[in-house]
Amino acid sequence: MEIKYRRNIDQLLHHHNIFGAVAEIGVAEGLNSRDMMLHWGVTKLYLVDMWQHRPNISGDGNSAQEWHDSNLNNVKELLKDYSDRTVFLQGDSVAMADNVPDGSLGLVYIDADHTYDGCMRDIIAWFPKLVPNGIMAFHDYLNNDYGVNAAVKQFASANNLEIHEIHEDSADNAGAWFQNKK
Repeated sequence: MEIKYRRNIDQLLHHHNIFGAVAEIGVAEGLNSRDMMLHWGVTKLYLVDMWQHRPNISGDGNSAQEWHDSNLNNVKELLKDYSDRTVFLQGDSVAMADNVPDGSLGLVYIDADHTYDGCMRDIIAWFPKLVPNGIMAFHDYLNNDYGVNAAVKQFASANNLEIHEIHEDSADNAGAWFQNKK
């Protein structure tokens, strides 16, 4: 099954009979998180982000601490009605993976560190968290300014996984997904 927009990942999950817990790695202001809770029937959502200024990197992580604080407060406000089904994991995404049982997630959505090394670290840390046939999806896969594409391709090739693109409306935001074949 192919989808065009990340907001339709729920259709992909339903098509493959995948239900339950989800982790979003890289939450920022929480708009995607809100959509997951409103429309996807997520039973538990792990929200993983540093929400911390990181100097000497490109992208949103280098934004002022006030921006990160505002985003964290915004996410908490957006998801206050779902507090019984949300778990905030603030810190390094790889370290935060230790708080989630292996084989417990139907979807891991990665939109955090867009460098090759950062994305690969997230893939390696979070892939074991997927249930059999679970989905790992990525934002900014086709953006040539990032290392997401190379990391996803290398991991998929090494593990015999088929990559499916999510084209969106612009190549800068286009994503991809693959499925755990266990």
